[in-house]
Amino acid sequence: ALKATPKSWIVSEHLRYLDALKTDENAAPPLDAFNQYMAGHWGSAFWSARHARLMLGGVEILLAARLWRIERKIVPPSLEALVQAGYLKAIPGDPEAPDQPLKLTANRTIYSVGPNGIDDGGKPDLKNDNGGDRFFAYGRL
Repeated sequence: ALKATPKSWIVSEHLRYLDALKTDENAAPPLDAFNQYMAGHWGSAFWSARHARLMLGGVEILLAARLWRIERKIVPPSLEALVQAGYLKAIPGDPEAPDQPLKLTANRTIYSVGPNGIDDGGKPDLKNDNGGDRFFAYGRL
């Protein structure tokens, strides 16, 4: 006979798992059937949310940089300059590294440190193995 799992346990384990995913993308899901089924869907949802935050931060930076260029007729020297001049309240945060801002490569492309949380200096993830950095692909400063 199958043993029923209490709903309260399933829900509490599910919430624990979601909390763990915030800091560890590879957190092990609970072993009950519901959470095993749902686990396959949460990883892609978290990636989509991080990607959306990168896109929003990139748009915010790009718009501030375009305003700078329209008013000053030159490219802003840095993201910090956009903040100091009041075009940005703050440099948008990096969705892959919560304590760090988004960054610029030498060729003025906006990037995130990527899922490994390591700043590779703007080197892309060419192997698609979660190494390297992620880029805002809709324009340069």
